[in-house]
Amino acid sequence: MILCLGGLPTRNFSAGQLQGVEAISGEALHDLIMARGGVGTPTEACMDGCVIQCSNIVADAQGQLAVAPLEFETLGLCGANLGLASLDGIARINRLCNDLGLDTIEVGAALGVMMEAAESETLPNGIDRALLPRFGEAERTAELVEEIGWGTPLGALLGRGVVAVGRAFGVRRIPAVKGQAMSAYDPRVIKGAGVTYATSPQGADHTAGLTVFAPANHRDSANAVALSRSSQLQRAAYDALGLCVFNLGAIGPRPDVALAMLNEAYGADLPADWLTTLGRRVIDAERAFDRAAGFTDADDRLPEFFAHKPLPPTDSRFDVPETELDSIWS
Repeated sequence: MILCLGGLPTRNFSAGQLQGVEAISGEALHDLIMARGGVGTPTEACMDGCVIQCSNIVADAQGQLAVAPLEFETLGLCGANLGLASLDGIARINRLCNDLGLDTIEVGAALGVMMEAAESETLPNGIDRALLPRFGEAERTAELVEEIGWGTPLGALLGRGVVAVGRAFGVRRIPAVKGQAMSAYDPRVIKGAGVTYATSPQGADHTAGLTVFAPANHRDSANAVALSRSSQLQRAAYDALGLCVFNLGAIGPRPDVALAMLNEAYGADLPADWLTTLGRRVIDAERAFDRAAGFTDADDRLPEFFAHKPLPPTDSRFDVPETELDSIWS
């Protein structure tokens, strides 16, 4: 879906489509796993008894473990966002991040900013341009991720995340909110997700309220706040209950089913709006923490370039009014 909408972060969120992206699509990943065999599988349960089995194991050319799992966010941030259209190249970066205990979204976003800096006319004093990775360079990119573990100057900087990298290199296009790197849904196209990025207490976290699966015109800002609000409340409630978010695909539109299960399991008699009430309690507690930490409404904003720089090929901008962002939890 995100490919059809033209909202896949590409070359540090400067475009919404990557030429040759079919090579890293879900279909291509499935076909690669099946062709290589060995330990690979396109359906893997992350816990016993799961019937969804949304995870996977990717084998290398010899059928041995390359990485597990290789997911959409990694394909977006460590693939298209870096100009990489190689499943093996992305898998190597993914494996290194796994071994080092790093988030592929944060690392991919930071690498994209570093690659943009490598193409700029000027660099801060002391930075050797030849050491920086370029868009589409899988080998040097993987080497630099490995340097995080060795603690080299560039590796240590990369390990500090996207905001630190952007500030160090003077890059203005930093895809983050409240210090949290943005995931693989450009908010100029998926505007409900943009509202979530801006207003979620934890920053630009798609798991806090992803709207891309809603039956809506995602480039239309009119319903973006309402979509985000309902999704954030639902996600907060599911997280508080310890329910896998992928249950939402089955019973998300049927909160009565979730309530019936809870009532039966605990002998309760929960009201119809109980999940919404629970979600709001969670978000209010998180927002209270943020306020105590010094965050204000001014932090509930996307980086300015999303409003001012149209996204090719749709030329869409993030145009949700700030007054609507400020009123989402009022």
